[in-house]
Amino acid sequence: MTDSYLAAGSGRAEIVVKRSRFIGIIEPVTDERDALIKLADLRKKYYDASHLCHAYIADERGVTAKSADDGEPPGTAGIPILTVLKASGCKKLLGAVARYFGGVKLGTGGLTRAYSDCVRAALAAAPKITLTRCGLYSLAVPYGFPESAFAPAGIAVIGRSFGEEVTLTLAVKSGVDMAKSVANITKGAGTPQFIKTDYINYAEYKEIQK
Repeated sequence: MTDSYLAAGSGRAEIVVKRSRFIGIIEPVTDERDALIKLADLRKKYYDASHLCHAYIADERGVTAKSADDGEPPGTAGIPILTVLKASGCKKLLGAVARYFGGVKLGTGGLTRAYSDCVRAALAAAPKITLTRCGLYSLAVPYGFPESAFAPAGIAVIGRSFGEEVTLTLAVKSGVDMAKSVANITKGAGTPQFIKTDYINYAEYKEIQK
């Protein structure tokens, strides 16, 4: 089972390299559109920066990922920022670095290190949550059924809908025999229906059900 991560909040860090000031910013995003909106806001905030280089990973699977050097030598800023984001295991976040040129050229190697170090420091300052790969299932139960019965079996209730019965959405990590566990909990009265595999904040749901 492979976990991934989300930035749960903003992170900021600042470093100075040979009189150039680098300000690193991490922002969580919901999708690519949100990443572009937040990038536009950063451009307004740091309008006087020499460069505002960035990268983002806009989805939980890391497919939508882009970067830009914003006038720095090609490959010295955007790609290093994106490399740091990917190495962190985080998803759905924007990493940006505003540079205020200090009059001393750093060279390609120096720029790469500065942008990498700055966004890495900002990332370290951002709070994170862990997303766990789980199987999601639906299960119909009668009203009043004790949802707390699922927690000891390693099953989290992450949603519910109401009709003639209550339809629960259940999440289970690998290694749990879902069919057997549900049969024991419902005394054979319920059959879980597989929905899909997805990444969720499993620990949060388990905490709620304590």
